[in-house]
Amino acid sequence: RRVMGDFTVIQTPSLRQRRTKKMSDTKSAVMMKSRTSQESIPGKRVIEVKDANISTLSSAVSPIGSSTGSGFVDMSPLGGTVILNTTRTESMGGKSVSSVRHDSITSNLSRSQSVTKRDSRATSPTAADRKSLILAKETVSLAKLKEVGRVTRPLSSSEVRLLIQDIKSRAAPLETKMKEVKELSSRAVQILETFTVYESEIRQLESSSNFQAALQDLAKTLLQVSKLVDRAHKTRFCANMRAKGELKVFIRDLLVNFNQVVMSLSMGVSQTNANSSIKKALAKGLFETEQSITPEQAVEWCLKGDRCFYGHGAPQNYEKAFEFYLQSAHGGFVGAMKMLAGMHERGEGIPKDTAVAFEWYNRAAEKIDADALYHVGRMFEKGFGPDGEVDLDSAVSFYKQAAEMNHADALADLGYMYEHGSGGLRRDYLEASHLYLNGAEQGNARAQNNLGSLFYRGLGAPLDYTQAVQWFKRSADQGNANAMNNLGICYEAGHGVLKDDDMAKQLYADSLSRGNLHAATNLGFLHMRAGGFSGNQEEYEKAAALFRMGVGQGSFDAMYYMGLLFENGLGVDKDGKTSFSYYRRAADGGHVKACTRAGSMLYSGAGVARPDPVKAMDYYKRAAEEEDPEALNHLGILYEEGKGTDISYETAVRCFERAAELGNVDAMCNLAFLMEKGLGFRGPNQEDAMHLLHRAANLGSVQAQITLAQRKYTPNLEELECSAWARSGVPAVVGV
Repeated sequence: RRVMGDFTVIQTPSLRQRRTKKMSDTKSAVMMKSRTSQESIPGKRVIEVKDANISTLSSAVSPIGSSTGSGFVDMSPLGGTVILNTTRTESMGGKSVSSVRHDSITSNLSRSQSVTKRDSRATSPTAADRKSLILAKETVSLAKLKEVGRVTRPLSSSEVRLLIQDIKSRAAPLETKMKEVKELSSRAVQILETFTVYESEIRQLESSSNFQAALQDLAKTLLQVSKLVDRAHKTRFCANMRAKGELKVFIRDLLVNFNQVVMSLSMGVSQTNANSSIKKALAKGLFETEQSITPEQAVEWCLKGDRCFYGHGAPQNYEKAFEFYLQSAHGGFVGAMKMLAGMHERGEGIPKDTAVAFEWYNRAAEKIDADALYHVGRMFEKGFGPDGEVDLDSAVSFYKQAAEMNHADALADLGYMYEHGSGGLRRDYLEASHLYLNGAEQGNARAQNNLGSLFYRGLGAPLDYTQAVQWFKRSADQGNANAMNNLGICYEAGHGVLKDDDMAKQLYADSLSRGNLHAATNLGFLHMRAGGFSGNQEEYEKAAALFRMGVGQGSFDAMYYMGLLFENGLGVDKDGKTSFSYYRRAADGGHVKACTRAGSMLYSGAGVARPDPVKAMDYYKRAAEEEDPEALNHLGILYEEGKGTDISYETAVRCFERAAELGNVDAMCNLAFLMEKGLGFRGPNQEDAMHLLHRAANLGSVQAQITLAQRKYTPNLEELECSAWARSGVPAVVGV
């Protein structure tokens, strides 16, 4: 009889053993066993059944019962232990053994007809009971396994865990005698922790052939280690140098096998949509041992991964590449870690998971790799860090580390953050230009484009269109879409190059084809302008299609231009309501001209339910604050007429004067009319009013020309010189 926890199991001789004995010996053994069982366990119910029916009884007593015929234990309804002895049917005084105990169980072994009848309070085993039964069964199995000394069948992960626990407990007393045993114990703890923390994931992967193979290799090594630990308890073992060497070999094999299990676990969960926490932990290498392969082997694994990833000399196979990279990364090779991070970030061959990608980048960055440091900073900037939020301060910190190692992309991104004063940095165009120049000289396309942008605007360096064009060209030659768009602006405006709309169109189209949808607005503007010169509706339709692409990208310029097309019915059906909707969206985004047009529609009532001068004034003021001459002129009219506000000729005069200074001819005419009447001035001033009208007429104001013709006004020599100045004009500045 063996006692295991709360359960008592009585085993009878096996069928083969009984067949080799004489009938009289068998009868004596069975009768003696029955009497001994009943006498030694007072108060317990002993039920003896036939071999032929043990499987039926086991399944009836418990859903997890065993049908091995070697004995089955279950809790009785009254709290006692039910002990089932399996015996052959033998003659005993004219009755069978089963018939002797007919009062305990029926001949057909139906639980519902016998066991349940004995106590209506019978309940099924609890989850804890079932777990204890499984544990007891696995403990027995483990004992048999150690007795045999080799793995004769595939072991489950829980059995492997029991084997590790057994080794750990038996090795503990020897730790002070041999440092090798102490190392073995620490490895056992490490393996045990992995199996404990990720028990559910491991159970899910047990059906995987790769994981099962790795698990069985680990089990074989553990069994050999178990034998060695048994030998270590002998006195002379600890002083035996050969034994110590043998133990070191087994520890090394154990590390290799465990790394294989971890790799299989990593690969299994990475290729599923499993909980990200285990993926991140495995990416961090929390449960790996030291490198079990040489650096040269790790590089070779990575090269194999590259061949599969890029399809060099072999068919492209992301899954196989992932396996090779994982092997290499577990060997400590940084390049493989970065490739694994990229595959997780982009979702190549595995489910996309930016959190796991960050952990792989971070693990590579811990080895002071410039590229990995840059990518960690980039992940922080995009909000893919451990907290899942944008962290510009951390991004700057990692960019600086990578920039100190002269990483070109880090130089470009750090320069951008200095240019815009983000990440806790003070805006510094000079520092930005230095960083851009360093990256641009290494051939970084983004740094080249950004440096050209600073030269174009004269920030951090003198205004120099020629230098800007040179850097834009070098970046565009590398396929940078933003540089193509910026170079198109230079050709459209004639800055640093000869003005060429055809070249600008081509550059905008190339930029658009490379995914820069902001170039669609610039290209659409050229088509709209071409339609204005020729009255060609087809050009307007092309412009409308391109502007819609820009609107989809949130371009406020595109929204403004769509408003113009709908307001005037160019390339689309005329629709004031739709026009106002586009103007309002662009105005809410801060587009100055859209504010002015929205104000004009609210003033006139076009595209809205009714005129609303109060709201119109609000839009005009927003544009006037940005020095828009048209908005200033309209704002002056509202103050002059007292619409949406009280009449104020003085304020109207100030608005008209500022708009006139900015070259608005309508404001010149309006100012001249107030001057002529003396409104907002100390008195009428006919002469100065006529001079102002003449200036407006020379700048193209039809209203001024008509007024002067009606009054038959003849300009003097000074006004003629002024007219020559007015016709010269001032070129507009095109922003990037």
